Amino acid sequence: MRLVFAHVPKTGGTAINEALRRMKPQWIRHRSVFDDLPEFGAEALARADYCSGHFTRHSLDAIPEGAFRMTIMRDPVARVLSHIRFCRAHRAKLPVPAWRAAQELDLNDLFFQDIPGIHDHFGNWMVRAFVPPALLRPEGRFACSGAEALRQAAAYLDGFDLVGTHDRLQQTFAILCSGLGLGAAIVLPKRRDRRELASSALYRDVELEPLAARTRQRLEEMTALDRRLFVQASAAFERRLAASRQAS
Repeated sequence: MRLVFAHVPKTGGTAINEALRRMKPQWIRHRSVFDDLPEFGAEALARADYCSGHFTRHSLDAIPEGAFRMTIMRDPVARVLSHIRFCRAHRAKLPVPAWRAAQELDLNDLFFQDIPGIHDHFGNWMVRAFVPPALLRPEGRFACSGAEALRQAAAYLDGFDLVGTHDRLQQTFAILCSGLGLGAAIVLPKRRDRRELASSALYRDVELEPLAARTRQRLEEMTALDRRLFVQASAAFERRLAASRQAS
């Protein structure tokens, strides 16, 4: 396998996937929106050029040795708001209670309700994705301190070949293409154009309510560990960009 992309939801991964499809249409790929990579089996994974999905350590630990591993981080509050907008864009009711609540409730009420899974799906998703499964309880809470969960996630990401950021998405893609020897990176395609949404029977264009101060505070509390991981990842990526400019 050449590449595994741990696609954190709402970080620009769809554009990355589409660009790779255009640049390398001959690649054998496994793409999933689920955390189900082990179900493909070792032989199928070994044959694949590229695997992409909302993978956590549950899946990532099944990746064959030698694959280029990458992910993308995003400002956690912006990521959550994008996820809520994505939920609301669906015309049909979603099956997950937290996602359905995001469709139906006012943004400034959503995080103050007792909704099953609301913290699991919208709070500290990035840190939870990269801690060992043994440190996550069945309901999604950490079986360790927040500081230890952050340390474990950051240490795991240190072993990745590329941790990019959403605000530097094109530069992230350029480094990916260089690291894999794919040649010059194409311009990332724009995804989910508003005109396309307006004409779709499945999706619609939506706007969110203005974010109240207490809602922002709640979101910052829910994503405090993700914030620290994002700050670390952003600083490391900026250092990598600076080094690449000096080398050129």
